[in-house]
Amino acid sequence: MKKRILVADDEILVRQLVRAALEGPALAVDEAADGVAALGLFDEGAYDLVISDMRMPRLDGLGLLAAVRRRIPEQPFMLISAAFDRPPQPRDGVVFMGKPFELDEFVDRVEDLLESVPAVGVFH
Repeated sequence: MKKRILVADDEILVRQLVRAALEGPALAVDEAADGVAALGLFDEGAYDLVISDMRMPRLDGLGLLAAVRRRIPEQPFMLISAAFDRPPQPRDGVVFMGKPFELDEFVDRVEDLLESVPAVGVFH
C-alpha cells in the first residue's frame, strides 16, 4: 500500500518540487495552498506525514500543527520555513527544516520519517 504525504505551502513551486522529488510507486503526495485547505484534505483521509510551511495565509503551519494534533496527537509532522536561521531540534514528533533546503537532504529526512511510521490507516 502506498504511503501518503500531505504538503501545505503557499508557494506552488515548493509544492511542485516536493511532489516531483517524493511521488512514485510507493508514495502519493497531496498538495494544499494553505493550512485551511490542508486541514480539509487531512479530514478526508489518513496521511503518513504532513509537511507544512510555517508562514501561509488563512492558517499558518503552527495553527495547522495544532489542529492536526487535536485530531491525531501522534501524527508525524515536518515544519519547513525560510524563517529558521537555524531550525530547532525535533520535538514532540515534529521535525523542522529550513528553506531553501538541499533536495537530497530533504528527501533523506522524509524517508527517515516514513520508515519510523506505521502503515497508513492506523491514525483514522
